[in-house]
Amino acid sequence: MNEQKKEYTVTYCDKAPTALKNLKSTCEWQTVPIIFEMSEHTEVFIGGFTELKRRFDETNKKGRGEGTDG
Repeated sequence: MNEQKKEYTVTYCDKAPTALKNLKSTCEWQTVPIIFEMSEHTEVFIGGFTELKRRFDETNKKGRGEGTDG
């Protein structure tokens, strides 16, 4: 997140195992981190680290004109 110059918030669930269990169940995701993209009006589930990295890689490719027709 720092490399991408993105603002982020980390929420630790170490002392809230039930909340973590519920979050995993709600997201149907069993590993941490559990990453969301937040905006003023929406919350989008991304996945974990691998999915976030893939998303950044795709965004960076588009920004360089890779993977586009034309």
